[in-house]
Amino acid sequence: MMLHPWDEERLTAEIEGYHDSLEAGCEEVYQIAEAARAQGKDFVERVEIPRATDLASRTERLLEKYLEGEKFEEELRELLLANDDRETTAIEMSKRIASRMHERTGDLVKAIDTGLRVGLAILTEAILVAPLDGIANVRLLHNADGSQFVSVDFCGPIRAAGGTAQALAVLITDLVRRELGVGPYVARFEEVERVKEEFGLYRKNLQYRPSPEELDIIVKACPVMVNGESTENEECAGYGTLENVDGTRVRGGVMLVIGEGLCLKAPKLQKHTERLQVEGWEFISHFVKGKADGDDGENGGHRRRIEPNARFMEDIIAGRPVFGEPSKAGGFRLRYGRTR
Repeated sequence: MMLHPWDEERLTAEIEGYHDSLEAGCEEVYQIAEAARAQGKDFVERVEIPRATDLASRTERLLEKYLEGEKFEEELRELLLANDDRETTAIEMSKRIASRMHERTGDLVKAIDTGLRVGLAILTEAILVAPLDGIANVRLLHNADGSQFVSVDFCGPIRAAGGTAQALAVLITDLVRRELGVGPYVARFEEVERVKEEFGLYRKNLQYRPSPEELDIIVKACPVMVNGESTENEECAGYGTLENVDGTRVRGGVMLVIGEGLCLKAPKLQKHTERLQVEGWEFISHFVKGKADGDDGENGGHRRRIEPNARFMEDIIAGRPVFGEPSKAGGFRLRYGRTR
């Protein structure tokens, strides 16, 4: 049914009035909360959750303490409109912020750290703790020949970001360090073996657990050191004490970023590395082929049959929906409303 122009104008005015009333009501509630907090009876004398209208606004407010007055809200809005995907925006914004921070402060570590957090916040829509708590530290360490490289300490909350953001966080760090002229990471034999030992000791569930051969490829070739804090009780006996690794216990963040990030999300990573023509990331194609290819010759030209695996059913978290039994046809059901 077509609306009369007068009715359309009236409806538009009503909707705008409704939105204005919501805005005014929200502002009133925030003022009451600020006045209550100002009494000093809570741990913090302000309301911790800032108001934001969109992704650009949320990102800037989430990272205020890292930005040191750097403003990019309008710039980010323009980039989001210009690019087709959020990943491209995150990479571009990270490089811009890192360059400006370095010019302003002269601090390489601060610039790389801030650029990485901005990129990760954009990838996670600035609604997760991962950009704040998932990155414990960014450091400049030294290779065996004395050259500098970037080491990123990941910790448990990075899991909230998801595998794609974990993998892209490493790529963003690499692109930022190139922008700022920092050299690549060249893994020593002991550092490669340390990661292999940790994966063998790690007892928690991973969506993908790479083999020692795969770890050999990925740790040696990755131009950024995936590092982290000791989080597990298990200690490494063979390669416990290393110059560039703090502590002897297993680093949970390293397991997550390499296993569920770089290995599992290799196809998405490859898409961006090829589009941006990033050198040094050719190793990622090994993991893409391993997941995409079937059996070509060994089984007479037929694709390998995948046997049902019920492991995820044993480890399911209470309250999570189960769409179907392993490899069972017609297992997916979606029901709305209450049932008996």
